[in-house]
Amino acid sequence: MLEEKNFLLQRFYIYQQKYSPWKAMMHLMCFYVKMRFSAKRNLTLGPSNSVYMACFCKGGVGDVITQIAFLHHLLKFTKEPIVLFLFVDQRPENIGILASKLPFIKKIYPYIEKNKYLHLFDIVLTLNTQFPRFFIQNYGKCQKFAPVLLSYIQESCKWNETHKGIVAIASMFSAQYWCLVHKKTMLTAMDTPNKLNLDKNAGFPIELQQADIVNVLEKFKLKNKKIITVQYSTDINNLPFSGKSIKFYPLKHWQKMLSMLKALYPSYTIVQLGVSGNEEMPGVDLRLIGQTSFYEYLVLLQHSALHIDQEGGAAHIRHYLCRKPTVVLFGPTSHKVRGYDENINLRIPTCGLELCEWLDGNRWYETCPKYNDSVCSCLEKISPEMIVETIRNSHILEEENPA
Repeated sequence: MLEEKNFLLQRFYIYQQKYSPWKAMMHLMCFYVKMRFSAKRNLTLGPSNSVYMACFCKGGVGDVITQIAFLHHLLKFTKEPIVLFLFVDQRPENIGILASKLPFIKKIYPYIEKNKYLHLFDIVLTLNTQFPRFFIQNYGKCQKFAPVLLSYIQESCKWNETHKGIVAIASMFSAQYWCLVHKKTMLTAMDTPNKLNLDKNAGFPIELQQADIVNVLEKFKLKNKKIITVQYSTDINNLPFSGKSIKFYPLKHWQKMLSMLKALYPSYTIVQLGVSGNEEMPGVDLRLIGQTSFYEYLVLLQHSALHIDQEGGAAHIRHYLCRKPTVVLFGPTSHKVRGYDENINLRIPTCGLELCEWLDGNRWYETCPKYNDSVCSCLEKISPEMIVETIRNSHILEEENPA
């Protein structure tokens, strides 16, 4: 049996990471008062015979869509009356499009609003780090209506307690290497009790309407055209990216690589996707930076014969959306943790590390830890010739000019 005190101790442990012991205790007391108040009142979220769970999903769109895949398989496993409310670090309307076929998700809020409603839920699940953290606020109700989920939570919490060193937020680098050693991906690592039979290609349903697809292609004059989509950003539909990231493939390499592709595949239209603020890529046929809605963006990702991108949200969306191949250029992150079988995953570890994600704390995406530079040496070593030759050998595209 999970004791309430164990959850309070776990909550106190998290507060200790952020505050002094005195402030941590004050935060814990406030949390406890809200928890007791919540357990004694009738929730206004829906029927009283359902268990209501708040899920805090922080990170880029690639992280959030993977977290939704985990939640989908968790609820398929439990088969219990569980209703989810998501609090996401993305635009809720965009995540709503991705999750529109998942009826157990009742509402999606901005992440910043999470503390307003914290006391209302029976369970709070935090997915901000690699490994889930569950907190029960209404134990009796969970025991009555969701015993399978309760048992799963018990095992998950025991695992977290046993692996304190890698579960802590400050140890994300260790968590990524734990995934490598144990052959886990960003999805399968979430299932710490190993109950969901997940593999790295597990997904959830995302459906675009055929009429909408036709309208989008006609709007951008791409109907009946073969297209290759490309993107120069590490995430999509966030605020415009400010500054540089070592996840970016150098623009000079993009220019040469796209020129080679156009020579080999002249009948394909190369389309640049992205949001306002992304840099323009030389050598594209159609530039749609900031000109598409999120839904239109999904249509173009699904329609393209091939997508080429740095590792980021687009590659993850395309995997869950249509499983069409993507050329993914990896720098600080690892294809063994963040890659998929249908993709061409390219990485040259010049520093000898399988990954350096989180090695330098929150600065990991800004500076190469080996050369203290804003350019990733691993990405620079992926030559345009290597990318084009790999595409040719894959026979994904219809080659028309093999000279």
